[in-house]
Amino acid sequence: MTRSAILSFLVAGVLTGCDDGDANPDAGPRDGGRTADAAPGADGGPGDGGTADAGTVDLGYVVSAATFGPGGIDSYVGLVPSLGDDATLDPADAIEVPGVALLYVREGSGEFFVDSVSALTLTKYGVEGGRPVERGQLSFAGLGFPTTQRTSANVFASETRAYLIDSGTLQMVRWNPSEMTIDETVDLSELAGDVPALVYAPVVRDGTAFFPFAYYDPASDTIQAESVVLAVDLEDGSRTVLRDDRCGDAIYALLTESGDILLGSGTVNAATEYLGREGAGASCLRRIPAGALAFDEAFHPPIADFVEADHAGGLIAGPDGDVYVRALDASALPPEVATSAEAVAAPAWTWWRVDLDAGTATEAVDLGASAGRFTAFEVEGRTFATRSAADFSSTTLLETTVEPPAERLSVTGIVGALGRL
Repeated sequence: MTRSAILSFLVAGVLTGCDDGDANPDAGPRDGGRTADAAPGADGGPGDGGTADAGTVDLGYVVSAATFGPGGIDSYVGLVPSLGDDATLDPADAIEVPGVALLYVREGSGEFFVDSVSALTLTKYGVEGGRPVERGQLSFAGLGFPTTQRTSANVFASETRAYLIDSGTLQMVRWNPSEMTIDETVDLSELAGDVPALVYAPVVRDGTAFFPFAYYDPASDTIQAESVVLAVDLEDGSRTVLRDDRCGDAIYALLTESGDILLGSGTVNAATEYLGREGAGASCLRRIPAGALAFDEAFHPPIADFVEADHAGGLIAGPDGDVYVRALDASALPPEVATSAEAVAAPAWTWWRVDLDAGTATEAVDLGASAGRFTAFEVEGRTFATRSAADFSSTTLLETTVEPPAERLSVTGIVGALGRL
């Protein structure tokens, strides 16, 4: 696979983290019932390798990553005891998966699931003696899933019910994590667009999972100027499609303390704006108010309005209710940049901390500039962003909900997903 193909593959979001924690409708949003202000590990507790509560076994965390070589992409999935600043994951100690591996973790269950795109299998693992042990397998053969460049996202509703959204075939698969069986498949062709659909990591609120969609074609470097969210009731599987054409590519989603869902346009959308691609939508924020199943018609501020830049995108939680966004410094782009994938991969994107209530922003100078592409993970109320080397040979997780942001786990390649066992 050529470097340009790899960049397009990354931008398409195939390696976007699909860990959702325990999305039990009776538990808290995305964090398995834990409060958002509880940050395990901040005081040496289990989150950073400390002692677990009496009577429990601290199994740590599971991480997936991908490496890139002359033959293409390979993945590995491994266990780490903590997410401290000295944490690392050695591929030699991990499960190797040819091609792309998608990781799904039901937080606190002690189990995780590895979705091999090339093999069309979903394998369940537990942990014994500090090592992964296979506990069952489910085949996706016959569902029409592609074996390359497939994107899926998953939410666990209970021990026996989970919902997997496959954007390559536009299907929803209801499956049983306990029995490792497929219970139902649902056609989602109403989500088809003019270019390929890509599903991103969901947010869970009040028993409903909100899956953001984007529409991007790396071959033609075109993006569909629309924000689309699929809302799935985790009890009965009913669904609602939310659409809005005022903001493009609203792929970054987070849940606020007030219960609103915020969505931000991706940095790819900002890059297509910069390059003047026909049809590129505005890079802005959207909001789904608490208790609502519709976008707030009055809220769609351009992200660039908060920062000192013409083009900006991305959205990730920061401390004290603030958020971070990424601003493009066009003067730092190489002169030969011709595609949005190349623009997003360039270390030309600065970090800005935004106080949405005050409408003000401050550049996070200490973080410097880096590639615009990042993936966000929330684990136990802590939020992490990926910071990858320019050639994607290594990635460090940046914890953004602490002050100041702190570097945590480092891995070879690029992190695809992260979860608490």
